Amino acid sequence: MIYTLTLNLAIDITYETGYLSKDSTNKAEIKTISVGGKGINISRALSCLGIKSLAFGFCGGNFYDFIINTLASENIKTDFMKTKSASRINIKIIEKKEKNLIELNEIGPFIHKSETELLMDKIRTLPAKGDIFVIGGSLPRNIDVNIYKKIISILKKKEVTVLLDSSGAPLSEGLLSLPEILKINLKELKEVNKISDDKNNRREIVDILEKYIADGIKKIMITDGSREVIYCDKNSCIAAKPPHIEDRISSIGSGDSVNAGFMYSMLNGYSAEDALKFSVSCGSANLLNDTPGQIQLNEVKRLVKEVKIKTF
Repeated sequence: MIYTLTLNLAIDITYETGYLSKDSTNKAEIKTISVGGKGINISRALSCLGIKSLAFGFCGGNFYDFIINTLASENIKTDFMKTKSASRINIKIIEKKEKNLIELNEIGPFIHKSETELLMDKIRTLPAKGDIFVIGGSLPRNIDVNIYKKIISILKKKEVTVLLDSSGAPLSEGLLSLPEILKINLKELKEVNKISDDKNNRREIVDILEKYIADGIKKIMITDGSREVIYCDKNSCIAAKPPHIEDRISSIGSGDSVNAGFMYSMLNGYSAEDALKFSVSCGSANLLNDTPGQIQLNEVKRLVKEVKIKTF
């Protein structure tokens, strides 16, 4: 079983307008309303690939039923901890003329300690040996930044494979527990390891990756927007540039789709090269749809043919 954890899920509302004008009324059209958050997007992409998962985390407020019913309609099974505070709403505005994306993301609900304890109890009992557990995204209010570290430690003792994809302090803390799989943005990798933003620091990056692997992280995937994706394990360090997508709709959820593609590859016994090609193609396929994580397997298979692998 694959579990995805989203502690700070959201209802994502995307508007489209020609141009945003200050101090005046702007007319806009709603493009999409979806339930989002890293774990949710990954579960959606997995569902599109024919892989079942269980999405859980915190969820509450007036839109609780809407969230549950929306995900059920997408064949995403859920087991959320219902909270007293409301889940957040994120607003995304696409400016067509300027080709800008403006995002207004709420901080997130206040989570009571009793709610966190109930969630941790579920994590201690639900996943079993051999399962895959995906931890992703930001934290709501009143959650310790070391929560991912604690969760990873618990799951490793149960021999559950953990994939970590976060940022900032929760990422730094989570890394201390050495998840088996790390998916990280290149910018976050540099920030966590205090690497300069110099373009010629490949050796520095390789040294960091080799250290992570020596410490116990078995697989690492690094994304960098539309630029090359890097994959490293104890046997190889390779890279692939994503296929060019001319008419991109939205890049939101592309990294999450990469995660889903990687898990699909693991379950199907792909080689490192084939796993990277497939994962990268899932991220590119995400660009063709309005809803994050909504990918089509036939598009992924078409894009795989365009991906070239090179040694990093």
